[in-house]
Amino acid sequence: MSDLSSEDQQLEILCPRFISNSSLQLLEPVKFSDNRQATLFRFEPEFRQPLSAAIHFEITDQSKDPFAKLSGAERMRYIQWYRRGNVDCWVKSPTGFIFTIPPTVGHWFIPDASLQSTFEAQRQQFRKSQNAPANEASLKKP
Repeated sequence: MSDLSSEDQQLEILCPRFISNSSLQLLEPVKFSDNRQATLFRFEPEFRQPLSAAIHFEITDQSKDPFAKLSGAERMRYIQWYRRGNVDCWVKSPTGFIFTIPPTVGHWFIPDASLQSTFEAQRQQFRKSQNAPANEASLKKP
């Protein structure tokens, strides 16, 4: 399920990689060629299309694996849920986003600084395309 947050004239939507429909089929609402588990979309008043950032919930230190305390089927269920990009809770903090998957004790923090370079590159690209003539032929006098 997607979730949203709004703040400072911005709307942010977290979209998991996969969702399940009523017949438990996995659907991919937004397709990407990389291995992201979710996508953070940011809508800003200046642009008609959203900025986007790939979200990866990595476990780099296996000794801090949030799923280690779970056992058997419960562990597998949450690992699959995690790989699909589903999170139970995400909040915007003053310095970034915090994501959790209860009942695990794990959490992921994505600092604003890591998102800003991605978003700024997209802003520049959007501005450049907005300022480019849509069709040079239509600007020429007969």
